[in-house]
Amino acid sequence: MVAAPVRGEQPVRRGRREHPGQLIRRHILDRHALSISEAAHLLGVQTRTLLDVLAGKASLSPELTERIEAVFGAARQLRRPPL
Repeated sequence: MVAAPVRGEQPVRRGRREHPGQLIRRHILDRHALSISEAAHLLGVQTRTLLDVLAGKASLSPELTERIEAVFGAARQLRRPPL
C-alpha cells in the first residue's frame, strides 16, 4: 500500500506485517539451529502442523502459542492483534 505523498515528498510505503510463521522460523528455528521436525517434536505437535504455520497456510493457534512460550520463552509477539 502506498500513502499519498505530501507535496515534494516521496510516497511512503507501508510495510507488510510478517506472518507469525516467518517470525517463528527466524526467531526460533534459526536462532536455536533447529530443524522443523526437531522443533515440532519439542513442541509436541506434528511436523505437518508446524510446516503449515511456517508456510502461512495455517494460523498460529493459542494452544501452539502457549507451547512456544513454554518451550522457548515469550511468544505473544508472534500473534497478530485483531484488526
